[in-house]
Amino acid sequence: MFRVYIYIFVYLASIIAFGTVFTVVLTLPQLLLTLLAVSQIRNRHFGLLDINWLILFMYFCIAPVQNIVGQTLPNGPLGYSEFSANTFYLASFIIFVFSLFFHLYLYYSKSYVLERKGSLEYSKFDSDDQKIGIGTSLVIFFVFLVGLTLYVYSQGSIVNILSSRLEKNVEIIDSYEFIYIALTSVSISSMAYCIKKNKIYNRKFVIALFSLSLLLLLIVFNPANTSRYKIIAMWLPVFFIFYHSKYFFKTYYLLMVSAIFLVMPIMSVVSRRGIESVDLIGLIDSGYLGGLTGLDIYDMVLYAVHYCSLMSYEFGFGHYLLGVFFFIVPRSVWTSKPDPFAAEVSEHVVHYSYAGAPNLSMPFFMDGYGDFHLFGVILLGLIYGYIVRKIAAFKNDFGYVFLFIFIAAVPIIIRGPFNGITGLITFQSIFFLIFSMLLKVQFKIKN
Repeated sequence: MFRVYIYIFVYLASIIAFGTVFTVVLTLPQLLLTLLAVSQIRNRHFGLLDINWLILFMYFCIAPVQNIVGQTLPNGPLGYSEFSANTFYLASFIIFVFSLFFHLYLYYSKSYVLERKGSLEYSKFDSDDQKIGIGTSLVIFFVFLVGLTLYVYSQGSIVNILSSRLEKNVEIIDSYEFIYIALTSVSISSMAYCIKKNKIYNRKFVIALFSLSLLLLLIVFNPANTSRYKIIAMWLPVFFIFYHSKYFFKTYYLLMVSAIFLVMPIMSVVSRRGIESVDLIGLIDSGYLGGLTGLDIYDMVLYAVHYCSLMSYEFGFGHYLLGVFFFIVPRSVWTSKPDPFAAEVSEHVVHYSYAGAPNLSMPFFMDGYGDFHLFGVILLGLIYGYIVRKIAAFKNDFGYVFLFIFIAAVPIIIRGPFNGITGLITFQSIFFLIFSMLLKVQFKIKN
């Protein structure tokens, strides 16, 4: 019941500090569904179902409670623009429908049971029955260097990388940087796996390679110059590979909640303006530290609903999702390639001076809404439930590496926009399969 209690505690604390009757009405159905879902998780470790429900809870229960003032969201990109109560109700209903069908798929596919059974296998991740040769470690190290070098090149220069996010020249950044991020994240996680499992005579040499890799990674991906989602994508899987099985879910819930309310807001400020700009007193007074003031996910769901009603919107019937799924095709080749729904709505927000740049959030299920109304939301809820079920049920040893990579990706997957995450997850999956085949060959030779 610890899971249920911590959700109730965070919600009540937010309601007491920020809540109104209106925000309770908007978020209570989502809270009750969340409590129902997490009450069925029996995994003694912090798993994929935990991170999904925790993120859904923070984005769509806590953030609205803390940020809605009257019928405005003044802390986000929409400023003091007022929206009708019906727009708020429909936005919350769409979120609830997605969450409901996501839960229904997990429940009827016995995903909660499968993850519980799978969690008994986590102990095998600590076993020493598999041996990885130094040759394989060198190959992975070389691939890591290639991925990191390509990422540095994609950013234009090392000076651009080391600059804070507000000082970066975004015009020279390669739009295909997600490929190099994916290669780097999978390779460093695979190296961590090698260290975890390594029982060869040259263990010290392999550890030295891994230590060098971490140092290089820290220079390129650190809180002073990198967005939070890249930091999480790179570092969280490595941390989980070494420490996930050492602590049970209670410890990780406390760590995750503390990170969301305390660490992430500071990282956001540091990456944008530098460490010297951190003013803890000012952050506390503004509600930025200890709150979710900086999240615009609910804001953009609300504006997407408003946009559809404002523009006498005609749904795309697959038009928008087509552009997302064929993300790899450049516009120079496909000149009529459709813009994603999220991009269209974000441009509208910028056009009306609600925000200064179009790189805004948009939960991926809203692309389904843009194409097929509520049916698209239901469909993406079921599809996402299917994907989560498959990954949560992983029982093979190296499969946990991808499980940890996906756990680290969940916050940005749900945040969106869809077109901004599809490439990263696709190439992480591809590179994971390649590394998996490499390691299986190595095991076959060793055995």
